[in-house]
Order: sequence, then structure tokens, then C-alpha cells
Amino acid sequence: MLKLNFSDYPEIWPKVETTDFSKKGLIKLSKMYNDYICKDKQCIIYEKTFRTHFRVGADFSYGISKMNYLKSGFKFGTGTSDYFQGNINMQVNLDEEGAFNIQGSLGYFACKYKLLNGNTFNPTVLTPNDVHYDISMLKPAIQLKYKINSKKITPFVSLGLFTTLFLKDKGTIHNDHYNQTQEFNSRGFDESKSLNMAGETGEIGVEIGKYPGSIVMAVYNDYYFSSPFLKTYCLGIRCGYLFK
Repeated sequence: MLKLNFSDYPEIWPKVETTDFSKKGLIKLSKMYNDYICKDKQCIIYEKTFRTHFRVGADFSYGISKMNYLKSGFKFGTGTSDYFQGNINMQVNLDEEGAFNIQGSLGYFACKYKLLNGNTFNPTVLTPNDVHYDISMLKPAIQLKYKINSKKITPFVSLGLFTTLFLKDKGTIHNDHYNQTQEFNSRGFDESKSLNMAGETGEIGVEIGKYPGSIVMAVYNDYYFSSPFLKTYCLGIRCGYLFK
């Protein structure tokens, strides 16, 4: 087809046979042809330029979380607790096809953890305690998102980092034997401030629809790699809407 279109300039045929079937290769070949036929005037090069597209959205998720807490010798691990999280997010494409994207989000997370009649201090001496720990926080996150473009259903995977901005960070530990109750938070005992912790976040899901927006459904996981929530995870199902 290229040889037919460039039939008035057969000298370019060897280049046609060796040119890669890519955007850059074909543009270079077309410019070479235009330089030959447009000697006395400038030809128009129809080259598609890269455009940045911003998309905003919101989603809601429900899931389960298991906490592992370790601070200053105080250690406990809870069973799974259910939680809710809401997010507002924005993503921007990094390439022309929109396969790679950067996504930033701000989420609101709330969960109530508990451990009843558990040993929280000395593993060799039974010290039964009841632990209740209620937290809520804002979770800013940034992710690299890869999409497999298709007509109506677009699968994607993403991976990134998040941090914590506590709104509520209050825990109590009650010792049944001594009938004593003590308060703690992410910094340990008798501390008023909260820690800012970090973790990794990732998801796999699909975007359904193209115009005027997309329904987003995904399974995701948040995993803390900083103390005192080291090895704490949150696993949930997310559903939302992404505007074009």
C-alpha cells in the first residue's frame, strides 16, 4: 500500500521495505516523501500530538482488615474486622494511548478492632486483656495505573503508596485480673498525638463504558510496612464512577 501511494517516487521503495511499522517510522517516511514532492512549498504534516487528559471520580469500598500492633512491648493481633472506605480520585495519562496513568486519591477509612481475653504482654505468663481500638483516618495515596485498552471493558492493575492522617486514634486495654483500664494510640500509651504511617496499595479491576464516563469495579489491598501497624492489611471490593 505504501509503494502504491508513493509510486511517483520509486527511489523511496527501499526505505518502505525497511521501515518499522510504527508511528515514528511512518512519520519519518512520509516526511521524506513530502520533501521530494514539495520542493517549492511546505507540505502539511498530519502528526497526532500528545494530549493530557484528566479524569476525576469517586468510589466506595467495603472490606475486611486484620491488625497487628507492636509498640514498646505492647503487642496484639486482632481477628478480621469489617470496614468502610470512600475515595475521591483523579488520574492523568502518561502516554498518548492512555495505557499508563498516574492516579492520586484521598480516602476516608474507619474501622473498629477488638481482641477479647487476649494475652498482650508476656507470651509465657497468661495476662488476659480486652482490647478495643477505634480508628478513622484520611488516606492520601498515589499509584501507577496500567490499562489494557479495549472498546467497552478496560482491565487495569495499579500499584502505589499511601500514608495516614488520623482523625480518630483511640484504644483501650482492660485487664480483668487487676480491673484496670489504660488508653493507647498509634504512638503507644499516654500519648496525645498520632503517628503518620506508610504502606503499599494495589488493585486489579475493570472500567466499564467509555462515554460520558466509566463504572469502576476492583479488588484492592492496603498493606502497612511501618510500625506499629506493621503487617496490618485491608482487603476490599471497590465500586465507583470515573468521569471522562
